[in-house]
Amino acid sequence: MALMPSDGGFVVVFCTAPPDLAVVLAKTLVEEQLAECINRLPVKSSYLWGGDLCMDEETLMIIKTTTQLLPALKNRICEIHT
Repeated sequence: MALMPSDGGFVVVFCTAPPDLAVVLAKTLVEEQLAECINRLPVKSSYLWGGDLCMDEETLMIIKTTTQLLPALKNRICEIHT
């Protein structure tokens, strides 16, 4: 998860997830009012996991929220994300 702070107490959070999970995350975070808006984009990710090279189709979520909601947002993502 990466954060991009902005002026005025708003932040943009970047998070990737498998496509099906990204749908669940986006729906949950917006319904629970932890995010104002979430954009989902298909991406191809390359990364090391457990020493192995992984190349997966994922969804990049661009999550807009406030600095005040950020701790709860982060906790909720960690609860749901695999």
